Amino acid sequence: MSTLKTTYSSEKQQYKVDVLIVIPEMSSGGAERVVSNLIEYWINRNLRVAIYSLLYSRDQSFYRLDPRVLWVNDDYVSINHPSSLIRSWTHLRRIRKLIVSLNPRSVLSFLPSANVLSILAATMCDTRVIVSERNCMKKRPIDFKWRVLRFLTYRFSHAVVVNLSSNIEVLARFVPRGKIIYLRNPLKRPAPAAKEDRKRIVLCIGRFTEQKRIDYLVEAFCASDIAKTGWELHLVGYGPLKSDITALAHRLDRYESIKIFEPIADVWDSYWDASILALTSKYEGMPNVLLEAMARGLIPIVTAGVGDLATQIFDCDERLVVPGGDVIVFSRMLREVCEHKVPSGALEQCIKSKIEPYFIENTIVDWDEVVWGTHRS
Repeated sequence: MSTLKTTYSSEKQQYKVDVLIVIPEMSSGGAERVVSNLIEYWINRNLRVAIYSLLYSRDQSFYRLDPRVLWVNDDYVSINHPSSLIRSWTHLRRIRKLIVSLNPRSVLSFLPSANVLSILAATMCDTRVIVSERNCMKKRPIDFKWRVLRFLTYRFSHAVVVNLSSNIEVLARFVPRGKIIYLRNPLKRPAPAAKEDRKRIVLCIGRFTEQKRIDYLVEAFCASDIAKTGWELHLVGYGPLKSDITALAHRLDRYESIKIFEPIADVWDSYWDASILALTSKYEGMPNVLLEAMARGLIPIVTAGVGDLATQIFDCDERLVVPGGDVIVFSRMLREVCEHKVPSGALEQCIKSKIEPYFIENTIVDWDEVVWGTHRS
């Protein structure tokens, strides 16, 4: 770290900002959570951070970013612009102009569209471009034009960051393997709990989309019949399937035990009372909600689609990882945990040991090496 600080000191006058972050939006999603955690850490180290969001202005950001962050797109291009091509071209020109005017040491972008635009905008500029994939590339559908552009451009970045091991093989088909770097999501360590009493709450946080399969969780919860002993299912999120999930809950929930809430910016408040975190995703990269729940001491019950974290949970108790989309198996697992048929003491210690490497004080060294160019493949 001392070498890194020396480098900053000697080059301080060269760069108007240390890093320009480019991301489609600053909503309540996982990539946005990673960005907010990194920004907070870097700002507190007196690094200069600018952010360009393709879709959001500062006032629309879900996360409360430090006022020292330079938000450089208050005149953002509306998603309702009639031409996607003109919208993309406008973003490309603006990012290019920012790179020239701010002369960032590094550009760090998240998700395919922002990644492609950042690489193209930085052409012939003396700045590092690090792009980041945050989901399962084999299964996550993206628009054809971005898929082609990703194939053509990613090789010209300085590094491609992934948080799912299977993405390495996908990227290696068109990116030099030495540029592909696996980094854990940086996780803020939660403050000591003000209260330790757990309530009979199964928690799920995520977008209401096909990927998350929240309808599957609703069916499994109702089939488990744990509601009759006082258990509730709390669903926190938003998305296109929210009305469908609400209708399904009303139809299946005999005990009025399923509650639906909007996401909140202070993420830890969502975990205070819950005992179980349930995720039924078809696929994921590295879901922050799962990391945060494990850090807060919740018992995770997940499908195998939640990414590399499923393997670590399996190491603690294989019953907590449900293969495929079997509602009956998932409901049985919910019932066993709620009836205390899964030992909690040893499980809690195992989960704590698995989550420790993800805390930001442990992961930031690797992020620094990649972002600031000290990483050696």
